[in-house]
Amino acid sequence: MNITVYLGANEGNATYLKKEVKELGKWIGESGNSLVYGGSKSGLMGILADSVLLAGGRVTGVEPVFFVESEYQHEGIHELIVTKDMPERKAKMIELGDAFIAFPGGTGTLEEISEIMSMISLKHMDAPCILYNLHGYYDGLKTQLDTMIKYELSSKDRLEGIYFADTIDDIIKDLAKRFNLELPDTYKKSDSTRDLKGQMMTACQKAAEFYHDLLLNKHSAEADNALAYLKSRSISQEVMKKFTLGIAPKSYTTLYDVLKKDLYKILNSIKFSGNL
Repeated sequence: MNITVYLGANEGNATYLKKEVKELGKWIGESGNSLVYGGSKSGLMGILADSVLLAGGRVTGVEPVFFVESEYQHEGIHELIVTKDMPERKAKMIELGDAFIAFPGGTGTLEEISEIMSMISLKHMDAPCILYNLHGYYDGLKTQLDTMIKYELSSKDRLEGIYFADTIDDIIKDLAKRFNLELPDTYKKSDSTRDLKGQMMTACQKAAEFYHDLLLNKHSAEADNALAYLKSRSISQEVMKKFTLGIAPKSYTTLYDVLKKDLYKILNSIKFSGNL
């Protein structure tokens, strides 16, 4: 399956963006799917392409000639399709894609995924459109779509096929459901169990990132208190560092298993506030 991913050519200032885009690229490559993207070597786009390549996946880039003339193109991908302008680029990425994912990005990403959403609502396209709602990035857009329905300027039927996914697990489940794919055993748990665990794991991740950011800021009092509490739970600083930086893939689950009984205490201990 060709998965067209729209995302930014900047890295952004949130530390988790690079980590999560690497995970997305890893999954695309390891699952035997292929990436179609904007062709750039810069920012999140470049990180995604590199991650798919490292995982053994095929990468096709589509880039307008004026970006190539400015040497923004990724030289290490399997195929680079050069278009005369942006409209031709968008059309080609749509033509090549079997499924479409919007990672957090800027106005360009929003424009591109909006065209997919419009084509789906008009029934001119029969393909899944997934907005990767990482840390609530697309909550505002989700609310806007609900408002359109409320005012009867759109309908649930017109928006069928547009999904908001909070995790890569959600993306996998959405694609599996749409294409009647067999899910790995790890994804066959009940939705209620997985959703609860996913929410708690996301909260753990946010807490760990907050702690790590505090730690980088010269050991503030909050960071020291958090470290003391985490040490009391037999969680080493090295485990936390690996977890927050995404170095050890298994550390995500390990941290969840250790923290799940004391999650709310931990969140409170580091003065973290967030929605579970």
